[in-house]
Amino acid sequence: MNDFYLQLQQLGSFSHHDLIEGYENLGHVWDVYPEYNNNEQFYFGWVYEKQSVSSSHRIILKNTGDNWLSFLTPCNPKAMSEFSQAAVHVLNKKGVLSHVY
Repeated sequence: MNDFYLQLQQLGSFSHHDLIEGYENLGHVWDVYPEYNNNEQFYFGWVYEKQSVSSSHRIILKNTGDNWLSFLTPCNPKAMSEFSQAAVHVLNKKGVLSHVY
């Protein structure tokens, strides 16, 4: 994982940060990538894109409530596939692991 993604992960949840300055919300993962429509991993996922002259760069951020975001995954087919196949760890309200799917 590159430095940019590590920095986003280390932020935890954030309402705004310079690292995502210039990214535009393209919509929910299921709207942008219909092939993931039934994948619960992306239920709270939103696709953000930053355009440059020669390319575009997408990331998926999770809405954790009240417009707070956290980093889920880079938005490329390999990363999305690996992420969606990973076990889902469900924490209860006290932060204790309650289920692994």
